[in-house]
Amino acid sequence: MPAAKLNAGEEIGVLASFLMGLVGGQRAMTPLAALAMATARDELPADHAAQRLLGHPVIAAGAVALAIAEMAGDKQKSAPDRTVAIGLTARFVTSALSGAVLAPRGQRWLGAMVAG
Repeated sequence: MPAAKLNAGEEIGVLASFLMGLVGGQRAMTPLAALAMATARDELPADHAAQRLLGHPVIAAGAVALAIAEMAGDKQKSAPDRTVAIGLTARFVTSALSGAVLAPRGQRWLGAMVAG
C-alpha cells in the first residue's frame, strides 16, 4: 500500500511539529509555554482538546512561569545532568504533545512522532 501523500497545509503542520520538537529537545517546558501563549492569543485554531486546555489564561501563565523557572534552574551549578532519565522523558513527552497540537487533524500521531 503506498504511503499517503500530504497536502501543502499538512506538510507545514508536520514541519511545525518537527521544529517544535527541536525546541523541546533543549527545554521541556518551552514548547508548552509557546503553545499556551499562542493559543491564549487566538493564534492557533481551537480544534483540539489540548489547545482548549492550553489556552486557559491560568494554564498559559503557569506554563510560562514553569518555562522561566526551568531555564533559571538549568543555569544553576547544582542542576542535574541533561541525560537523566526524568529530564529526557519530560522533554520527549512535552515535545510529542506539542507536535500533536501543531499537526493538522488526522495527522496528530504523525506530528507527535516527528516532534518526539
